[in-house]
Order: sequence, then structure tokens, then C-alpha cells
Amino acid sequence: MKKTFLTLSIGLLLFSCRDKEPTSAQCNRSLIVSDRNYKNAKDESDFRINNVSITGDCMTISYSYGGGCRSIETELLAAEPSIQNTGDLYKRKLKLSIDDTDNCEALIMKSEEFDISALRGEGPSVLLTLHKWDGDILYTY
Repeated sequence: MKKTFLTLSIGLLLFSCRDKEPTSAQCNRSLIVSDRNYKNAKDESDFRINNVSITGDCMTISYSYGGGCRSIETELLAAEPSIQNTGDLYKRKLKLSIDDTDNCEALIMKSEEFDISALRGEGPSVLLTLHKWDGDILYTY
């Protein structure tokens, strides 16, 4: 009886821990869509974007910067919808804004996840251009 209960418990635990596709409700942060905020974004921080990935409606941005003495403020900003690409895809401009007044020089590596569902357009996908990232990112929904 104990073995059966233990086996069922382990089975349920493993089943509930399966990887699930994130939804916008599972993203840590929200994207801000505003031309004014995009144009006025803090860009004086010297940081490098190391990786970008999209799963569901969540964009994960991994970046590194020099710091470590204080906390930093980050936002993912998007400009209002812009021109259409030749492939009939809307193209959206994004910028990771980092407010870092920290003068320490330790190399800090972080990842943040943002809900990008507000970028959805009329078609099945949008082409994203992220400031300080080489190449476009296709967001399909």
C-alpha cells in the first residue's frame, strides 16, 4: 500500500513539473509601448545583450553590464507600430533601457522576461528589432 501511494505521488509530482509553455501571465515584467518613452529611454549604461529568445508571449533577454554595488532599473520599451516590411510583416522597434548609476566594475550577468503580447498585430507574426542586438527577431503567435 505504501509503495503504491509513493509511486502515485512521484508520478503526480513528475507530471506536474513538466515544462509548460509560458503564457503572458507567467512573464515577470510587462513591455511599455510608447513613442515618447522609447525616444527618451536611458541609454547611457554600457551593457551588452548576450541572448534573446521568445517562448509563447514571453521574451527573455540575457545581458551583462559592469556594476554590482547597487541595483539597477530596467524597462523594455517599444515604439508605436511602424512601416510594413516587404514580406507584409509589421516591424516593431524595441529598446532595453537600463538605468545604471553604479560605478562598480564587476561583470554582472542577468536575464529578464517580458510579456510582449502587446506587440501582436493583424497578421500571424511581427518582426522585432532590438536596440544593441544584431539581426531581427521573428515573433510568431
